[in-house]
Amino acid sequence: MGHFATGVAVVTTRHDGMDRGITVNSFTSLSLVPPLVLWCLARTSRSYPAFTGADHFIINVLAADQVTISNLFAFREGEEFPGDVPFSRAVADVPLLSGACATFQCRKTDEFDGGDHIALVGEVIDFAGSDLPGLVYHRGQYAIADSHPGALVESHGQAPEGFLDSMVRPGLERITRRFEAYFDNELRDAGINSKESRVIGLLLARGALDAEQIANLTLVSGSSLNETFGSLTTKDLITKDQARYSLTASGRTLASKLSEKLHSFKANALGPIAASEAEELQRMLDRLSGWIKAASSGEAR
Repeated sequence: MGHFATGVAVVTTRHDGMDRGITVNSFTSLSLVPPLVLWCLARTSRSYPAFTGADHFIINVLAADQVTISNLFAFREGEEFPGDVPFSRAVADVPLLSGACATFQCRKTDEFDGGDHIALVGEVIDFAGSDLPGLVYHRGQYAIADSHPGALVESHGQAPEGFLDSMVRPGLERITRRFEAYFDNELRDAGINSKESRVIGLLLARGALDAEQIANLTLVSGSSLNETFGSLTTKDLITKDQARYSLTASGRTLASKLSEKLHSFKANALGPIAASEAEELQRMLDRLSGWIKAASSGEAR
């Protein structure tokens, strides 16, 4: 199921005078007439009583820059509503999160048994959308949605919008994929995967961190992060003291070795390129990135 890319949403409700929210990616349209949506909730969830007891809920579809919001409601699910999350009151006083790329205010109409989950159906009574890019979840980590280069079509003999980006990005992505393929071999030889590598590399650089901090900085979250913690603990590479994770002695040794290999590989890759050329390439990429950003917002002339 992790291979099926989804959006990320925080479902909010208000029950017995308390605000509640939970991060989900099991959200889908069910019907257009009437307008119905569906999402799924684990029976073991600490938010189960609130969502089964409430008559309304709001689907807040998260924007690409709301990873922190997603992690807050994933790790503090069922706890007191985070005080630093901006929101307004909407239907039935349910919290409507600020900055979401879309929101669906719903009246709950049905609940259906789904094994260890229940499916909650809501009739959409109000909705709003924006041009903000949405947050994506794929193979256990956050991602962003972008236009597929192969889907760009020329019109009236003019270069399509985003043409420059679609010409440059594939070349950069090829370089990135080749680098990742090389380093994946190094990781396999060390007996770890890329997610585990990100976690131990972060702990080497930052020291002890809690799960929420690690999720925010590695973009690995949810069950995938828990699996990563379990695997690294079994391999005696990390240890947990109260709520914070840190490297063991063997973890520090492995992380340092991989870090040295990474720096050595980067140095060798840049070896044939003179320092002045590398600096000029960086300046060109920075200028190109700035121009594309301006063009996409309509500021470039």
